[in-house]
Amino acid sequence: MNIRMFVAGLCGGLLLGVISVQSRPTGAPLTACPLIAPIGHVNTTRHPNNGSYGLSTDVFTGGVYVPGKNYTLTLKGTDVFKGLLVQARLVADQTTPVGSFTPGGVVKLSACTIASSAVTHFNGDDKDNATFVWTAPPSLTGTIQFWYAVVVNYDPANLENTYYTLKTNPIRELNGAAATVSPTALLWLVMAAVCVQASVRSY
Repeated sequence: MNIRMFVAGLCGGLLLGVISVQSRPTGAPLTACPLIAPIGHVNTTRHPNNGSYGLSTDVFTGGVYVPGKNYTLTLKGTDVFKGLLVQARLVADQTTPVGSFTPGGVVKLSACTIASSAVTHFNGDDKDNATFVWTAPPSLTGTIQFWYAVVVNYDPANLENTYYTLKTNPIRELNGAAATVSPTALLWLVMAAVCVQASVRSY
């Protein structure tokens, strides 16, 4: 065998090995979106329980979101992780994406079905947490859940790579006029009510 070809093949194999142990440094591919799972990762199995990872939803007071409002969310756990994919979906069909994301820190936008409808990692480094902003849709849409995948480790040569696909509890939309009535509009309503009462008394 030509020594140059041997060296080139060896170096190429080593480079491929170095790249592959990182959890898709460019982020989750679009094929991961439908199931919110690391499709394409070999020797990778979904963990049967929820593990120690969670997405903060305490910012949704009373389990309710307000149309058009921004919410800062954090994904974290007791152990580090390599990759992630997060998307808000309607509970009704569990597929329709809801709202949009603003990236930050260790995450970038992903065009899962709709532009800016999901966030994913942009490197395969160990992460303690990931923080990003979700903006609720401008109009009433329906009850939602955040679906998220967490890739704990990934090395094709390892037969025990693990990931989690999880969901938050349902988060309801804020129903009724209270969702959109401003303080100024509320003042006008009160003044109108007072005027109506005054008119009734004058008769």
